[in-house]
Amino acid sequence: MIEVNLYREFMAELAAKVSEAFNASVQPNPHLYFAKVVPAMNEGQLITLLKDQPGIVLCGNVPGAELTKGTFIESEAQCILYILEKSPKDRQGSGWEFDRFAVMQHLMSKLCEILMGQDAFMMLCESGQMKVDHLNVEPEYNIYGGYNGWSVTFKLPDGKGTSL
Repeated sequence: MIEVNLYREFMAELAAKVSEAFNASVQPNPHLYFAKVVPAMNEGQLITLLKDQPGIVLCGNVPGAELTKGTFIESEAQCILYILEKSPKDRQGSGWEFDRFAVMQHLMSKLCEILMGQDAFMMLCESGQMKVDHLNVEPEYNIYGGYNGWSVTFKLPDGKGTSL
């Protein structure tokens, strides 16, 4: 299983890499950053932590693990990350709302590019291999108390096998 604090650090590092990538671009965009990184143990805690959080937030649940028995017990975590922003009720369905989806889509594209191209989140995977070769990205609407944005799901090995 992936250690809770290591996953929290992974999320913070990922947010920093996305922000750094946009700041290094020819025309930095002040709207393409995360106001906060919010890891949570489950959906209930995520709702509590997000309550009326302003700005664009990178958030997600700390993953559990799928264990496989063999010579070693190996685990693989199903991860989900969200890029979300609270949408005012009076702006639902408006051009503003679609513009905000587009901003968050740019962030999600960069986050996915980093996940797919990264081979050295050493603190998270002892083997140094992320092995993220498949991502599933979906738009999200009115979740966790009125947040909109994008989610990405992927699997991570924990990098450790436990001997039997």
